[in-house]
Amino acid sequence: MVVAVASEPIQTPAPVTTPVAVVTPAPNTIDFPFAELVEKWGRITSKAGEVNITLPLVLNAAKPKSYEGDTLTIACAYQFHATALSEPKNGKILSEAIEAILMTKVPKFAFILEKTPEAESLDTLAAAFGGAVVG
Repeated sequence: MVVAVASEPIQTPAPVTTPVAVVTPAPNTIDFPFAELVEKWGRITSKAGEVNITLPLVLNAAKPKSYEGDTLTIACAYQFHATALSEPKNGKILSEAIEAILMTKVPKFAFILEKTPEAESLDTLAAAFGGAVVG
């Protein structure tokens, strides 16, 4: 039997470690399916209409514009629509409709005024006859 003795200590290789990235979401942000919301906007407006029969009239004239941070921005052609949607009761109905269709919550809404080509045409037509579109 032969026993070998090493003159130098045997070095074992160091364990290989792979760094792991830990991603922590920023506060007040959620994964939100904005493209799906745009696609299903008609269903969302119909769902809101089950609670408030006039709300789809306003929502059909509005368009989801963006989702940033925790805020869904909806563009309205007329100030009256933005004002109506800003009312807490209507915001609650809209939020519940979105949650029912998309299975996710919207923490905040922002309603902006953005004239559509149709709204511009109505303004031009009314002005031609000495009037104005109210709202």
